[in-house]
Amino acid sequence: MCALSDAQAGRLRSTSATLAEKAWAMVLLSRPHMFVAGALLYSIGVALANSTGVSFRLTLAATGLVAVFFGQISGQIANDFWDRVGDMRSRRTFFSGGSGVLVNGLLTPGAALRGALVSCVIAVLLGFAIETWFSTGLLTVPIILIGTLGGWLYSAVPIRLVSTGFGEVVVSGIVSFFPIMAGFYLQTGTLTPEVLSACVLMAVFLFPVFLSVEFPDYDADKWSGKRNLLVRLGMRSTARLYTSTMLLPYLILLAFIYGGLLERSALIIFATLPFAILGSKRALALSEPDLDGAGFVTLTSMVVFVMTMALFLFSIVMN
Repeated sequence: MCALSDAQAGRLRSTSATLAEKAWAMVLLSRPHMFVAGALLYSIGVALANSTGVSFRLTLAATGLVAVFFGQISGQIANDFWDRVGDMRSRRTFFSGGSGVLVNGLLTPGAALRGALVSCVIAVLLGFAIETWFSTGLLTVPIILIGTLGGWLYSAVPIRLVSTGFGEVVVSGIVSFFPIMAGFYLQTGTLTPEVLSACVLMAVFLFPVFLSVEFPDYDADKWSGKRNLLVRLGMRSTARLYTSTMLLPYLILLAFIYGGLLERSALIIFATLPFAILGSKRALALSEPDLDGAGFVTLTSMVVFVMTMALFLFSIVMN
């Protein structure tokens, strides 16, 4: 991931920071490497739409992707803002522990909150523009608005789903459904059982990823009073839950394929199963005093999820 130099960081902490340096810190705050998942999920939705025989509209697809990106940016920044206290003690990794921008004083919390709000407004305005210019249907703005605000609900008070015990489930659904539904609906103006099945499948694959990113932050989350699943259940029970939910998606995949909701070409996703087993074995070996393997578990989860999205997209395009 891109990072600020020591000189840039020093300037950002001072009042002499240039607008360009502050803008770069805002980019880092949005954690752009996380957009890969959003782009792949959106592409799955577009590919599924194309598989129905509708004419592909490139300008519409590109504009919709920008709206999805700004929705994701808003959620990423908002989560950093609301989790900044706990992030002070996080064992930051490439995928967990926040961006570090607010913790290191590179931007003020107020600037971050304004950035999240502006990104949210841009996403919604793009939704209105898309519906007006491309006549995409009445669900255009609701899909973008719910997908954008859904990213806030995970950490933002007073709802703060992360501390309810079911936040991981809800946000896995939101993060998966939003880009896929946007990609499909903008092209077709409708939603089908097939695309909803794809949304469910990707959400089930994503859920253990959310669990895995909590492992490196276990001590910090307990210290900050966060009541996520890991803190509620403890390391051993969460590791068992993680293992079961890493393997469950493959059963759901088979059910959807043999139920006629997904094409048989989606069986290629089973190529990720060895990595899922590897991550599960490492997760079961984690212990509370020694979390050195937590980063490996998170990385494995991300590899499985990214490979799953890429292979699913490939199966749709080549079918």
